[in-house]
Amino acid sequence: MKGWVYVISNKAMQGLVKVGYSSKDPDLRAGELNHTGSPHPYVVDYDVLVEDPRAIEQRAHRILSSSRENKEWFRCSPEEAIAAIKQAAGGTEITESYKRAERVRAEGLHRQALRDREQERKATVARQEFQARLAKDEAAIRKAFDESIERQCPPRPFWQYWITGGVIVFFLIGIVAPKTTDGAAIVSAVFWAVLPGWGLFEFFENRRKMSARYREFEQERDRKIALSRSQLEVQADRSTSAAGALDGSMPREIRREQPFDYQGPSIWGNPSALVQRGLDYMNGCGLPHSDADAVDCFRAAAKQGSAEGQYYLGWMYKLGRGIPADPIKAYMWLSLATWHGEPRASSFCRALEEQMTPAQLSTARSMSKTCQASNYEHCD
Repeated sequence: MKGWVYVISNKAMQGLVKVGYSSKDPDLRAGELNHTGSPHPYVVDYDVLVEDPRAIEQRAHRILSSSRENKEWFRCSPEEAIAAIKQAAGGTEITESYKRAERVRAEGLHRQALRDREQERKATVARQEFQARLAKDEAAIRKAFDESIERQCPPRPFWQYWITGGVIVFFLIGIVAPKTTDGAAIVSAVFWAVLPGWGLFEFFENRRKMSARYREFEQERDRKIALSRSQLEVQADRSTSAAGALDGSMPREIRREQPFDYQGPSIWGNPSALVQRGLDYMNGCGLPHSDADAVDCFRAAAKQGSAEGQYYLGWMYKLGRGIPADPIKAYMWLSLATWHGEPRASSFCRALEEQMTPAQLSTARSMSKTCQASNYEHCD
């Protein structure tokens, strides 16, 4: 059954939106809510026609569960609610209408949510591959260790202890029951020899494993396993960072949820404060969403020698947010950030190197040297 999923808000309830569904026009539903005694009218920010509105509404509610205020009301922006609905619909929308919500921002949030979900999927696959490879490497190391220890400190076969145990049992029978025939004594000794034989085997096997030579092999094995794990972890970290750079998504640590409160006299002379203000502009956190203003803040911080500002400015050039995409300038600023000790920038530089032509790389490196030599006067 077709129906609408909608986002409704009310001026009297700032920061709250209602996400619901209806089989009739959402504007009529908003009109029904106007009779509930609110001093301001309920208005429809967005609606979308879908095949199964209730199921999509429920999925959207689950996506927004951390922002739930009460039943169908959520403490978030209309654009965030729209992004959740679009994610829940999964491309099955028949027709949609942006009435008061910002279409560009809502679609941007939706794309970011899709990128986050894809990154989480890739991270899960990477973890599974890491665990599988680690288990494979560890098994190979243990197998090599077992083969080496077998050669260097070979254990005695159990049959030797069994024979020794049989001899012990045979003599004990002769002492305890001297009238027992030799045949019966031998049969009993063979049968009961397992117990003393097993005891002797365990005793000497424990002594073998406690020997200095055996312990050296164990320590070497554990060292190789730890080294293999650390190498795989480094490879996994590099792969994750490179994947984030190649798919063009913004690193998770760049996104902010709480605004930065700067109390200083002049923000333009404080690189750290400029970076934080840029993040607020970029995320619409306490300030109007503006990638262009974010770029201005990052650029001002970068030209004051802030490695963090250079890192974020490089990302804005890479993604084309607030400024035309330019891989050469992206590499220039990210390489400067790397030079000044920003640990997150190096992996993204390597990822860009794989995408750029030799001529572009040469130009970017030349620009980087010129920019630094001019004390950031000639960087554009």
